[in-house]
Amino acid sequence: MNEAVGASLAITSRGASTTAPGNLPVERDHFIPHPSLITMLREFLGDPHATFKSPEQAEGLEVSLAGDRHLIVVGRTAMGKTILYMLPAAIRNHGITCVLLPLSALHLDFEQRCRELKIESSRWLPGVNENPRTRIVYVSPEHAMTSRFLDYLMPLAHKGELVQFVIDEVHLVHGHVKFRHCFSALKPLVLSGESFLQNRFHSG
Repeated sequence: MNEAVGASLAITSRGASTTAPGNLPVERDHFIPHPSLITMLREFLGDPHATFKSPEQAEGLEVSLAGDRHLIVVGRTAMGKTILYMLPAAIRNHGITCVLLPLSALHLDFEQRCRELKIESSRWLPGVNENPRTRIVYVSPEHAMTSRFLDYLMPLAHKGELVQFVIDEVHLVHGHVKFRHCFSALKPLVLSGESFLQNRFHSG
């Protein structure tokens, strides 16, 4: 029997000022988080007893912090995928994390989550907020596919100010027309060498 086990996330990073702990084994069944990762997590969540929900979450955070590879994360709902880019965005001393949110229903929850974690965030909107400089900037597919958004994003990428690009719910590319068009429109960003972090739907 097939079971829908969650969504997917895609992250790309560049010019991150934080560094991940030393290289650790990547076999997921045996991945042991570096103590510094657990310390970061607890300080970020404000919970001295917080721990990683899975080896995959810890490994994904290490890769995201290193900022030198594309990352695709497939996991169940409530796996903690947003931690993989929200924590780095919160602790970096510069740069912008841009998040593509395909579902408008997610936007209010996303804003609330950022407020709870004390991360400055803003939504890119044409004619309203076209040059945001908060730690996290989020955008919907219908706006992300416009030339005005690329006019905002590409200079950030060329200057090294765009340190991470995140695509949430990336599995929707298969059935969401605007999402497919958005991927095509973002081709210049891909060609610029930016890396991506992706959330991905999975069933099995």
